[in-house]
Amino acid sequence: MARQPTEQPPSRATPQKIPSVRVVEPADYGVPEVAAWQAIAQGNATKDQQILALKWLLEGPCAINDLQYRPGEDGRRDTDFALGKRYVGQQVVKLIKIDIAALRKRT
Repeated sequence: MARQPTEQPPSRATPQKIPSVRVVEPADYGVPEVAAWQAIAQGNATKDQQILALKWLLEGPCAINDLQYRPGEDGRRDTDFALGKRYVGQQVVKLIKIDIAALRKRT
């Protein structure tokens, strides 16, 4: 008789909301996101606020986890716009992941 596993596999995170088809819609935000960005602008954001703001920027306005292709009559323009948003997010992620020691050697 096969032994039953005692642990459940880890659950996969599901998106909070399906991304809008309209690529130009502003990203959702609430009081925590606004407070985080205001604290960053004032130079006194907590660690959690910094993490929240970065996550919001990359997953909201930059939509780095979304599909950029948009079908339909205006699909090409909307796809181009979505790709532009994602490009900004990719530049931020690049700076987060870059090997700073190697960068220092180059400059």
